[in-house]
Amino acid sequence: MPGMITIELEADEYTLENNRSHKSPLESTSPPILVLIATAFASVCVYKVALSRVVEKTFDLGPSSSILFKPSSAVAPYAPEEDSDPDFLMAKSQSFGFFHDVSEKDWVMFKDRVKRRVNHLDPENPQLFMESPHAWYQNNYSPDFTCPHERRIGGMGDGGKWVCDPHRIRAYSEARRTQGGNGCLVYSIGSAGNFEFETGLQKAFRVGDDAYQNSCEVHVFDIEDFSGETPEGLFFHNWGLESSTDPRTAQGDQRQAENEPVFKSFQETVANLGHQGRVIDIFKIDCEGCEWRIYQDLIEAQVDIRQILVEVHMSPPSAINFFDSLQQAGFVTFHKEPNIIFGGGNCQEYAMIKLAPEFFI
Repeated sequence: MPGMITIELEADEYTLENNRSHKSPLESTSPPILVLIATAFASVCVYKVALSRVVEKTFDLGPSSSILFKPSSAVAPYAPEEDSDPDFLMAKSQSFGFFHDVSEKDWVMFKDRVKRRVNHLDPENPQLFMESPHAWYQNNYSPDFTCPHERRIGGMGDGGKWVCDPHRIRAYSEARRTQGGNGCLVYSIGSAGNFEFETGLQKAFRVGDDAYQNSCEVHVFDIEDFSGETPEGLFFHNWGLESSTDPRTAQGDQRQAENEPVFKSFQETVANLGHQGRVIDIFKIDCEGCEWRIYQDLIEAQVDIRQILVEVHMSPPSAINFFDSLQQAGFVTFHKEPNIIFGGGNCQEYAMIKLAPEFFI
């Protein structure tokens, strides 16, 4: 029989003969204790082998697999038709369909964490330490949300960014496209000629061996002209972002003729690219301070931004309204880290994701 184990017990002749001459009445009718132990041991081994085969067949595990390390379906491509478990409906509906596999129990804990968030060390004096940015950021606006599978895209160093569950984005946006919306769309403001993050996204979203098949539509913006250095598959635009109230945004043609950097408002940028009404899956911005002047435009523009990855610079008084306005617009912070390469912590990397209004009820 497959899986049976044969055990041979050996003993010298003197020992066996000596045992025969000292039998008790019980021993004369019962098997020797060694035989009982051997039989029990053999039974355990047979049971273990048989059980392991049943487990492997049931869970489709190979000989070297482990149930504890079986890949979770959470990292598999998103298939909307598979969302049949009612336990996931709350997370799905309150995240615009993004978190389609988070249990209600866990989602309620996420909600409670945001409900109980405290933005300031001293709520009565939120400007405490504001003259020292590194100290102010240490004591204000910490992460209030967690993405189960956030991942750094673009490698180590100053170029990489933390993205909320990037494995969801490609399939999530593709499902949106099939339902009449737009496919994956990314805006990256301020590259300084460093395209590690953008090419990292292309690699993360590629299909098969083709790095650009069904990948994200990534638009990069900078006031310096890096069009000649832009990697294949990216769209480069030679202008920067400024507030819609900044006079420079109305002087595009004149500034271009005078060989000056060109600036456009976010609304103008969206209109020029024909992206009104679309979803921007990732909005990454590192514009050396313009974040304090354009955040209201981000909220008011005719697009729906789902993730904001922003490096903030110093801590002007407008920083409080910046964070409060984004929170009121439905953004929660899932990552925060100081940039200690440049500025000694006076610059901070924030990563936020937008959730539905029902999440905050």
